[in-house]
Amino acid sequence: PMSHTARWQQAPSRESGKGRIRAVLSLLLVAILVYGGLKFIPVRAAAFQLDDEVREQVVLAGSGRRRVEDAEVRRTILARAESLGLPVDSRAVVIRRSRSEVRITVEYTVPVELPGYTYDWRFVSEHAGPVF
Repeated sequence: PMSHTARWQQAPSRESGKGRIRAVLSLLLVAILVYGGLKFIPVRAAAFQLDDEVREQVVLAGSGRRRVEDAEVRRTILARAESLGLPVDSRAVVIRRSRSEVRITVEYTVPVELPGYTYDWRFVSEHAGPVF
């Protein structure tokens, strides 16, 4: 007959196998999340920075003291996009003016390379401001 202690000592080996599988799966999940973060977070950060630039250009384009012309606004946005590594071309920067408002829209897609798949992440940055 097996003693109570012997049965208790056998159980951890089965539990230990389940624990190892859980640990490996947890490690795999963490690795996938880290890899995804390394791919997606820099793109999102760059998109936020370009969005800030678009917002700033709306203010400058609408300013009465030193009104910035469309060509200069477009050049500034394109230069910022290039410095951030974002694929924005001149046709993607749309500047609309009325008597009372300046509106700038920038649309672009960033291909994010994943194993066996490319995710096309679409961004639209649109800001409007008063002309004063």
